[in-house]
Amino acid sequence: MVFTVIFYFAQRSVVLPSAAELNVATWVGCILSIAGLSMTIIIHCSVKKLRSKKPTMFLINMSFCLLVVNVTFLTGSGKVENRSECYIISAILHFFLLAAWFWMSANAYDLYNALVKVMDRSSVNIRLVSALVSYIAPLVIVVVNIGVAVLHSDQQNYREDDNLFESAYHARHICWLHLSSLNYGFLLPIGILAIFNCCLFGVIFSSLTCRRTQVQSSAQQRSTSQDFMLAMTLVLMLGLTWLFGFLMLFADDVTYQSAMAWLFTLLNSNQGLFVFVANCLRNVAVRSLWLHPLMRKLGCGRFAKVQRKQGIRRNNDTSTVGTVSTSVNKSQNIKTEPQP
Repeated sequence: MVFTVIFYFAQRSVVLPSAAELNVATWVGCILSIAGLSMTIIIHCSVKKLRSKKPTMFLINMSFCLLVVNVTFLTGSGKVENRSECYIISAILHFFLLAAWFWMSANAYDLYNALVKVMDRSSVNIRLVSALVSYIAPLVIVVVNIGVAVLHSDQQNYREDDNLFESAYHARHICWLHLSSLNYGFLLPIGILAIFNCCLFGVIFSSLTCRRTQVQSSAQQRSTSQDFMLAMTLVLMLGLTWLFGFLMLFADDVTYQSAMAWLFTLLNSNQGLFVFVANCLRNVAVRSLWLHPLMRKLGCGRFAKVQRKQGIRRNNDTSTVGTVSTSVNKSQNIKTEPQP
């Protein structure tokens, strides 16, 4: 199934000339994402130094939600023959996609607190609040949507002898939302969260690039390319690439639709791979905690030693996510220092 169906094609009967190629890209991207998300979760759960860090909670929960979405989408989204099973699959996709978005927004807010409101001494337990909101809010949205669409509309309109019956909750040809369920139960909440993330992205990026005194020493300078990589990493981690899905709603031109569909599919079906690369490979500090020990166990001790020396020479700040992580850790240390 084409990944763009999450946004658009379950609602409108539009067939792109490149639908077959998009389907292949979706499968390849989702498989890579499943591998990347699985590795990210395993690494951050198994390494004690990573497991104890505050940002890890946001990363693990977001990765878990995206992992469930990718696996369910590939294995179950086409099972439309069984009516009850299709309802369950649609609800699982609905819930975990919303939960992933809430965790991305919680991560954005945590970065904002750490990098912008550096001296803030809020007594609120951000981990507990994030966990409650990120799972309870999607659950409420899904339950209300199912209550209105399935228990009310479908129960009134369904007849066993009606072969043309179409649920108000999911589309006929795929186990995913459509019509009002898609518009109000999915697009509206993630649209609000996307606006929220965009605002925080601007503030966080400005803090990291223009207000260096708050997050790094004056001796550390980043090039334009490093600032660009930082921006791209934040865009991917905060889910802003999903904005291409909204852009698909603004026109019916086939060429325009194809361009937006390809951008949306390539960026978002591979989101799990990008998460792994950004958080486990490009981050020198994290890489040294799992890759170097792995290389030593595989008998590649010399390789690990060379990589460790190179990481020390380059400094953690050359890694885009390392910049963010280092800044968060510094800001958290500042928060714990007593004020004079």
